[in-house]
Amino acid sequence: MSTNNFKLFAISSGANVLSQADYEALSALASGFQAGKSSSAQINKAIRQATVMAYVLAQFISDTSSTDVLDNGVPATIVTNLKSGLLSAAPGQLLNSQVFSTSGTWTKTSGAKKAQIKCWGGGNTTTTASGGGAGGGGAGGKKPTSTQYLASGAGANGYIIIMEYA
Repeated sequence: MSTNNFKLFAISSGANVLSQADYEALSALASGFQAGKSSSAQINKAIRQATVMAYVLAQFISDTSSTDVLDNGVPATIVTNLKSGLLSAAPGQLLNSQVFSTSGTWTKTSGAKKAQIKCWGGGNTTTTASGGGAGGGGAGGKKPTSTQYLASGAGANGYIIIMEYA
């Protein structure tokens, strides 16, 4: 399991932090804290907000890129791993799209790892991949198989869109 060095601060019940309403009313939000004019609860709230977001982002990087996210002063590594995580979490590069307005057979494009099937029915459009849409409804799903029969039923103006990703 990957390591996340970014830790949460002041998250326990009863932590010494301002309420959200009091924090939003602080004039220091615009100008920053001035010397001698801030309480520990105000400072703790600001630190908590920053650490929660840092922790969540670091945990996303760790989970999606399977790498350690270290507080070692090297932000370039964190940025590289964030990009890697975003690419692994996204559907991928769009390779091909097809629109079916009548029944037919779709064959997966070479190199496609994912296919997203969306269908809209003019009255009775169906696909074995994701059900159908009646009366202008729509449905969608992912089907990783290489060949799929698509049936556009008797309804008017039904269509199916297949988007394939690398």
